Amino acid sequence: LPSPSLLPDMQVSAERLADAVQGGEQVAIFGDYDADGCTASAVLSRFLTELGLQPSVRLPHRLKDGYGLAPTMVEELAPTCDLLITVDCGATAFPALTRAQALNLPVIVCDHHTVADSIPPAVGIINPKRPDSSYPPGEPAAVGVAWNLAAWTRHVLRERGFFAERDEPDMVALMGLVALGTVADMVPLTGANRIFVRRGLQALERTEFEGLRVLRREAKDALLTERSLGFDFAPRLNAAGRLADADLAWRLLVTDDQDEAAALFKQLDDLNKERRRLQKATVDEVMRRVQRAERVPDFILAYDASWHPGVVGLAAGRLVDRYHRPAAVIGMQGKGSARAPEGINLVAALKAVSADLASFGGHHVAAGLTLGPEADLARIRSGLNLAVREQLGPSGHRKVLYYDAEVAPWTANLDLARAFRHLAPFGMANPQPVLLARNIEVLQRNDYKSDFSRLAIAAPVQRGRIWMDGFRMGRMADRGKRIDVLYEVGVDRYKGDWLARRRVIALRAAQP
Repeated sequence: LPSPSLLPDMQVSAERLADAVQGGEQVAIFGDYDADGCTASAVLSRFLTELGLQPSVRLPHRLKDGYGLAPTMVEELAPTCDLLITVDCGATAFPALTRAQALNLPVIVCDHHTVADSIPPAVGIINPKRPDSSYPPGEPAAVGVAWNLAAWTRHVLRERGFFAERDEPDMVALMGLVALGTVADMVPLTGANRIFVRRGLQALERTEFEGLRVLRREAKDALLTERSLGFDFAPRLNAAGRLADADLAWRLLVTDDQDEAAALFKQLDDLNKERRRLQKATVDEVMRRVQRAERVPDFILAYDASWHPGVVGLAAGRLVDRYHRPAAVIGMQGKGSARAPEGINLVAALKAVSADLASFGGHHVAAGLTLGPEADLARIRSGLNLAVREQLGPSGHRKVLYYDAEVAPWTANLDLARAFRHLAPFGMANPQPVLLARNIEVLQRNDYKSDFSRLAIAAPVQRGRIWMDGFRMGRMADRGKRIDVLYEVGVDRYKGDWLARRRVIALRAAQP
């Protein structure tokens, strides 16, 4: 791993945190309500607890508090702590950090979001996106920044002789949390992040953290991979911040009590089921509206005051997957989220209708927005559609998918699946290899809940049939059809036997 000292303001921040440890100061941690913020808060709270402190943790409520550190939050925390550390927020919190300075509250910021042209006042703004950062490419998520702060603080304390008569914190054990937050936040899995996830997955297999152990037991995949973190672990943690209180997720990650971990997991699992229900209801309703229209608009905009803000972003993402065009879903309090396929600049499109928005922000493919008090939905729709049409290239809304190699499904066996694992962990900037199979015959189709299907594919005579599975295949994959398929191959286990699992990404009628 790169030295944490390569991050800006790391030395001064670690020195100040080391002072707090040695002085027995009261440290408060303020994080975001998503999985990255929760895991980052857990890393620092576990680290400081092991050093003898009793840090407090404050995670905002999505609906009541909104995102980020506000001046009112600083005023609430200032009387209760000697040092404040923010994680996954704070890099541009000028009003809040200026207020902290006025109250003589020292603040260390651990963030990874885009920075402004200037730096707000603080002990340190540790952020790999700062132009003066020397940290190599592969910028860590907030949880990785927090881990680096803990690691360098340990280094400072070691140099001061603090560990002469006590054990040092185990930084490798904390990597399980780092891996989870890194995958959940969908940062590029290159550079240090690749190491964090690879080593973190190993740490998770032998973790003694009760919350992580119960998450591991309930994971669907027999082989723990980055996919398990993204599809089993992270949604349950994020459900707390989306629908209830993110404190539930943080408590699961820091508890050492087996019964408490089981009870918290049950609450998070129930919240995640409710999140899925709300998300499906929202997506289904938007799709009904789209299908009633004469044509699918260039920019899908849907509003309903009853939709929960915790699922509107997920719903917008599902619409992009379905229609391959930008979508904005707006719910309670006029709060909404927008998503877009590659090639569309959401922020530029939202600027075109900014007069009707109270606020908006984000980046090219994901943004948040809030309707203004006098917002005109018809005018917003018209402006967004015009803005997108001006951005569209020659391919329009046509979805283009790429593959790495043409491989027959019966050749994509367990040996190949295991060989591909050497390229893992897979994720942003390091996608799993995509394979193409042409003109294959569907012998059998079994449908299950959640639009999941398994297909029996005809193989050469001596091999009989092999299986492929995937979601939302449609009638194109009915028995007797011939199809072209893009798919991935991974390692799975069934009734004690290891096997290759072929996951369908996309399909079409076989092309001549």
